[in-house]
Amino acid sequence: MTTDVKLNNSIGLAMKAGKIASGDFSAEKAVRSGTAKLVMLDESASENTKKQWRDACS
Repeated sequence: MTTDVKLNNSIGLAMKAGKIASGDFSAEKAVRSGTAKLVMLDESASENTKKQWRDACS
C-alpha cells in the first residue's frame, strides 16, 4: 500500500469519525480555538491564501 493510499484512508476514517473541519469557516474556527492539529491546503492555493493560513496558525 502506497503512502498516498494510506493517507487517503486515514483522512477518510477521520472524516467518518467527525474529526475533520473542512472549509474556510470551520477550519479557521478550529485554528482559533486551538483544536486544529493539522491544516492542509491544496497545492493550487494562491500565495496570499498560504500566507493567510500560515499567519493564522502561528
